Amino acid sequence: MNDDIEAIVQRLFPGARVVDAVRLTGGASAVVTAVTLARTDGGEERVVVRRHREVAGKSAPAARAEREFALLRLLHSRGLPVPRPRGFDAPTTLVVDRVAGDTTLPAHPEAALATALVAIHRVDPIGLPLSDVFTDPMPSLEEWFPDRALDTPMRERCGAFAGHPCLLHADYWPGNVLWENDRIAAVLDWEDACLGDPLVDVACMRSELFRLADAATAARFTDAYAARAAVDRSRLRWWDLFMATAPLLFMHGWALAPDELESRRSSFVQWQAMALEALGLRRA
Repeated sequence: MNDDIEAIVQRLFPGARVVDAVRLTGGASAVVTAVTLARTDGGEERVVVRRHREVAGKSAPAARAEREFALLRLLHSRGLPVPRPRGFDAPTTLVVDRVAGDTTLPAHPEAALATALVAIHRVDPIGLPLSDVFTDPMPSLEEWFPDRALDTPMRERCGAFAGHPCLLHADYWPGNVLWENDRIAAVLDWEDACLGDPLVDVACMRSELFRLADAATAARFTDAYAARAAVDRSRLRWWDLFMATAPLLFMHGWALAPDELESRRSSFVQWQAMALEALGLRRA
């Protein structure tokens, strides 16, 4: 039994006993453990312990953990499909209810994914514990594609963000969505949440639906979102390019198995090529 888990449980659930603790596979930025507790009244509870850790390019684990816990409390209180937060064990650990379901995509996930995302984007941002604002793909794209690599200036064509920054999940992909009976049970892992252009989340899901399903599924998701909220499809193409290129540059740090790494790389290379073609850009 993991002594750290025992200690965390005793601090947050005095008198409870750890019946089972299973390390879950997933992201590299947190150690995630599914824990079954026996309460002092004889009942059982199933929770998830998330212990944030150092990751290059992310904020400090303590800041991420505290922000995620505070955000989950607000979102859960507002009726969003997120796990109920149960406790914060400073400085880097939060505990949430374990939600029944799995991440396997149902046959037709597009409408549900779009509906959930629109609900996230419509959350009143006032009072959210978020300060980072992400509205412009161009600083990164200009770094990743310097002038010598493209035959068309990018800044003028992309334009400036004209909307109001909304709540972004900022890692909205099928691996962070739990389903039960073809319905979304919960959207997980809010550590990267920020404010910004809603097309960030749309583009992230599009790239992953292309990888896990096909281009038609990505297009249907986009249409479903556009039926519920405004979409600037010209600007979306730049976010598509961003979401294709970022994994190619950084996925080596995601602790993926070699075959999974190669599979993802192949998919994102294709998505990047499609984004470049849609933008009328060609590599030198």
